[in-house]
Amino acid sequence: MNPRAPINPRTLLTWLGLLFGAAGLVLQFILSMQLAFANGRDFPGFLGHFLAFYTILTNAIVVLIYLSEVLPTSRLALFRQPVMRGLTAASIALVALYVYFVLRHLNVLGGLLLLADTILHYICPALYLLWWLGAQPHGSLRWANLSVMLLPTL
Repeated sequence: MNPRAPINPRTLLTWLGLLFGAAGLVLQFILSMQLAFANGRDFPGFLGHFLAFYTILTNAIVVLIYLSEVLPTSRLALFRQPVMRGLTAASIALVALYVYFVLRHLNVLGGLLLLADTILHYICPALYLLWWLGAQPHGSLRWANLSVMLLPTL
């Protein structure tokens, strides 16, 4: 292997997306759990609340899609499907746009909460859309798939 060989953009974006996505989800999970416990919520209540956020669910799917690229297991086959990847592109784009245009002024975050928020709402969506648009073949996607791809958001 040539140490000076250029890095494949698809591989680079896959690993960056996987690392940022996992780190953002873990950081948000820890911070949210601490806040929930400080406010008297139990773990099942916290977990239900945490998993109710569209941002969390969408970013978790993004991480699973990246994992499906890295791990060739049949258990992740669903996340290799062009419709699932397109659906996720539409969902993560809507997360970023909604937060930017509607929610960003509602809370003033700082410190690690701001870092987690920035990773999950801006960095991960940008990385995934770059990965999906530029470095990812779209396979058999057709305009007819658009309604299916937008269904989870509706």
